[in-house]
Amino acid sequence: MEIRIANECDIDGWMNLVSKVRDSFPGLETKEALTEHWDTVFCPN
Repeated sequence: MEIRIANECDIDGWMNLVSKVRDSFPGLETKEALTEHWDTVFCPN
């Protein structure tokens, strides 16, 4: 197991995970909510 700080190349994997478990997290049920979450985690410098 490798533990490290996430970076830009991890976003697609993270969003795949979020899309699979989104029903368990209020506020992520819609496509718009997922897009907003994407905008939150992907904040380029």
